[in-house]
Amino acid sequence: MKKRITALMLAALITITLAGCGGGRGVLTFNNAFSALSSETTGNKETDPPAGYRETLSYTAEYHAEGYNFSKDSSLSDRVNISASGTYTSSLEVMGVLPAGVVTDITIPGDAAVYHMTTKLILNVEYTFPGNEENNYTATDTITAEVYFLPFSESYMPLYSNTVSEYTNLNVSNASAFCSTVKSSAEVLYNSGSYTIRSRATEYRVSDAEQNLEDIELTENTYEYSAKTVIDNAQLIFATRNIELATESTYVLPAVSSGYGEPTDLLVANDQEYSRNDVNISYNGSAYTGAATLREMSFAVNSATTSGSNQYVYIIKEALKDGDNTVVPWIAAPYMIVSPMNAYGSFVRAGSLVCTLGSIEITGV
Repeated sequence: MKKRITALMLAALITITLAGCGGGRGVLTFNNAFSALSSETTGNKETDPPAGYRETLSYTAEYHAEGYNFSKDSSLSDRVNISASGTYTSSLEVMGVLPAGVVTDITIPGDAAVYHMTTKLILNVEYTFPGNEENNYTATDTITAEVYFLPFSESYMPLYSNTVSEYTNLNVSNASAFCSTVKSSAEVLYNSGSYTIRSRATEYRVSDAEQNLEDIELTENTYEYSAKTVIDNAQLIFATRNIELATESTYVLPAVSSGYGEPTDLLVANDQEYSRNDVNISYNGSAYTGAATLREMSFAVNSATTSGSNQYVYIIKEALKDGDNTVVPWIAAPYMIVSPMNAYGSFVRAGSLVCTLGSIEITGV
C-alpha cells in the first residue's frame, strides 16, 4: 500500500514514495506569497495576513488522455477508456489562536497567527474495458485534508494534519484489467522534537465485498525531527507557492507523509516561465480574461535510486491587470495543478488529471 500512489490524487495529497534521511536538515526559508496583500495594508512585505483573512481557490478537475506532460500509453488504447471530472477546492483561514482540540507542546509566539487550510477533491470517474465489460466501473472519488501550521515568520511549521481518502486505482497487467478501491485515513500530530502518525488503509478489488476502513487496525508510530525543518504533505502546494526560485533553479523541501514515517526530500524546480493569453478567472466576483505569466514548478522525490514522476504546479507570477487597474492581486495562486494517472501492474501512464483555477475569493484584508 505505501508505494502505490493513486492515479487520481492531486499533487497536494500525494503519498510520497520513498523515505529520506531525517538528520542534518536546516531551518526552512520561504518567500511570502501574501506580500502583495500585506504591503497594500501595512507597507511591510514580510507581514503575514491578519487574523480573519480567508482565501478560497476553486478549480475544475478533468482527465486528459493527451498532453499536459503525461499522455496515455499506447498499450492502454484498446484496453481501457477513462473519463473523470469534478472539482478541487483549497481554503485557507488565518486564525488568532490554535483551537483547543489541536494539542501540541510547540510554543507559538504571541504575535504569530495560526493557518488552517482545508482541501477537497471530488472526482466522478468512469472506467470502461472493451471486451471485458463486466469490469466497467463508475464511482465518486473523494480526498479531503486539513492542516494547521504557523505562518511565514515561523517557516510554515506544521502543527497537525488529517487526511481521509476513498479513491479508485486502475490495475492493468498482461492478463487482466480492473479497478480497485483504496480507503485511507491519517493523522499527523506534531510536537517540538517528534511527530506521531496514526493511520489505517485498505485496498480491495471493486468486484469483491466492500471493506470498511473502521475495521482496519490503526497503526501508530512516532519519529524524531527538528522544528521548522519539514512541512506536512497536506501543505505541499501551499509551500510551492511560497518558494522563490530563478528559472532552472532547485530547492530541496523535506515533507512528512503518512505513507512513510521519516521525512522525504522533494526536489522543487522552477522549470520555466511563460505567458499564456487564455486565462479566465474571477476575483471576488470581478472577471479577468487575458494574459498571465506562469511559473512552471515541478517536484519529485530527490533520490538517485527513485525514478518517480514529477508533479507540476503552474503559479501566477504577478498581479493581473486591466491597464493600470489591478483585477487580481498577486498571491502566487496556482493556475493549474497537473498530476500523472498511472496504470498499476504495468506501471504505464494512463493520462493526466488537470485542475484549472476558476475563481479566487478573499476576505479579511
